[in-house]
Amino acid sequence: MPTRATNAKKGDPLSRREEQVLRLIAAGLTNAELGRQLFLSENTVRIYLRRVLAKLGARNRTQAVVVGVAMGHIPLPAGSVPVIEALVRPVEVPAVGA
Repeated sequence: MPTRATNAKKGDPLSRREEQVLRLIAAGLTNAELGRQLFLSENTVRIYLRRVLAKLGARNRTQAVVVGVAMGHIPLPAGSVPVIEALVRPVEVPAVGA
């Protein structure tokens, strides 16, 4: 069982179980579905989720998936990398009046 979520700090490495949770979140599973798939209670899933969010510096599940992809925790199908790179690359905004 994981330790308290408050002990997780941004930048700490994800455990193997936390990576599993992140990948299943990316697949769109709910906490209940995650629990069934990993043989965990929903409360334990919530603890893992809080730890993942803290370690990735994310505020929600969607942001965790984007950060997870950018950091290489979530493998992508071939040919999808340019799309993801466009999502995480800073956007250049033209100057006003240009």
